[in-house]
Parts: sequence; structure tokens; C-alpha cells
Amino acid sequence: HAQVCGGFVAGAHTYGKGPTAPGVKGVHGTRCIIQNCFGRGVASYSVEDGLVEDCTIMDCNDEAVDLDHFTQKTIVRHNHFARCNVGVELNDANDCAVLFNEMRECNTGVNLWRWCKMPDLNERNRIEGNTIERTNGNAIQIGKDTAHTTVIDNDIRDSARNGISVQGTDQTLRDNRITGSKMQDIAQPK
Repeated sequence: HAQVCGGFVAGAHTYGKGPTAPGVKGVHGTRCIIQNCFGRGVASYSVEDGLVEDCTIMDCNDEAVDLDHFTQKTIVRHNHFARCNVGVELNDANDCAVLFNEMRECNTGVNLWRWCKMPDLNERNRIEGNTIERTNGNAIQIGKDTAHTTVIDNDIRDSARNGISVQGTDQTLRDNRITGSKMQDIAQPK
């Protein structure tokens, strides 16, 4: 799961203590094509100031891009993702941005959730200007124990569940265009 990836970058960390050394900084993946990957297209653990831009990632069994434990200030921008389990996953990531991507026929477009129990994780992430079409689940899913997420100006069409499922605290949703959701355009599970 963590090793079978098209691209994998990891800084030293533990799930209980967080980063155990300075994170990997400034890794950029641009203009890549990753297809038919058994695991993730690109995975980042404990990375700072990373960038995934102008890439095409298709037909992966897991996430097209995974910004995982303790990744921060990383941008996923102007990519095309198709038929992956998740377009972009943010798990215990802070201050990251998912901007102006196309995600088509993934199970979930963007998934933000919490694994580690440490404080101050999953905060201040931005999901803006993406086109997300024909997901098998929720187009955007923001889990509990997340905070200060901004979800604006996304175009969401034909999700098999909800357009946006949002939990957590102090989340901002604005100017999203949602059509054809099989359940609710915006759901707030308890």
C-alpha cells in the first residue's frame, strides 16, 4: 500500500510523535504520466513545500495523489486524474492546496480525513477550482476532526452519493456548482 507507488517520498516520522527529523522539502513532480499502478500514483509522507503539477494519473487501485502524515504546504495543481480509487487524499496534512484539477470516474474525488490523534492536524487545507465528475461515492469528503478547510469554486457533476460531505469545525464552503448528485448536494453527517 505505501510502497507500491508511481512516486513515493517520505521524511522520517512516527504516527505517535510526528516528524522525527526535518521533513523532505521542495520535491516537485511535473508533467508525469502514471497509469495502471497497483498502488498510489504519488504518495508523500512528512513532506513540505511539495508540488504535483500537470500530471496525468489514471487507473490506479489507490489514490492518484496522497498527501499523507505530516505533509504540509504542498500543492496539487492542474492535473488530470481518472478511474482511481481517490483523486487526492489528504490524511493528517496541513496547509495543502488542491487546485484546478480534473477528476473523472474516481470512487471519491477529494478525501480529507484524520488518522493520527495528535493535535493540530488536518487544518487549513484548500480545495479550489476543481472539476470532479462521475464519482462512485462522494465527490468531496471532509471527515471529522478536521478544521478550517476552504472548499470554493469547484464544479461537481453526477456523484453517485453526495456532492460534498462535510464534518469537522469551521469549514468554509462557497460558490461550488453541484449538479446531479444521487443523494445530497451538501451533506453534513453527524
